[in-house]
Amino acid sequence: MLARVVLLVACLAAVVVLVQHQRSHDDCQSAAGVLFRFGVHAPPPPSAQVDAAARSLRASCADANALAVGAEGLRYGGRPADAVALAAAATRSEPRTFAAWVAYGDALVAAGRPVLGGLAYERAGALNPRWRLPVLPATTPGGA
Repeated sequence: MLARVVLLVACLAAVVVLVQHQRSHDDCQSAAGVLFRFGVHAPPPPSAQVDAAARSLRASCADANALAVGAEGLRYGGRPADAVALAAAATRSEPRTFAAWVAYGDALVAAGRPVLGGLAYERAGALNPRWRLPVLPATTPGGA
């Protein structure tokens, strides 16, 4: 009898953990969607909603793909510094995620740091050798 009670409690605990994980995943995807809409769709969401989504992703999302999507949205929306921060979080969260390194390279190039962007692209290329590195603009001496 005691074994059944312990098994039931363990199963209920597992269900609670899975539901919380799914809710967290859904929150990440929702915030990434807001930032993606900001970058590529008209009309963009209100600025306060974009700021809140970016904060939410940085603070509580460990899904590198969601962070990368959010970073690309911020970059397309003209906020490269915010995109760099979000893409950097993606590379720290899951360093072997190809999309995170591409988003980081895109954000760095958009922020005027093509040398560092090139390094991020090289890392992406190492993770996916079939991917072709983008052609970067010429850099000036001292520009990084």
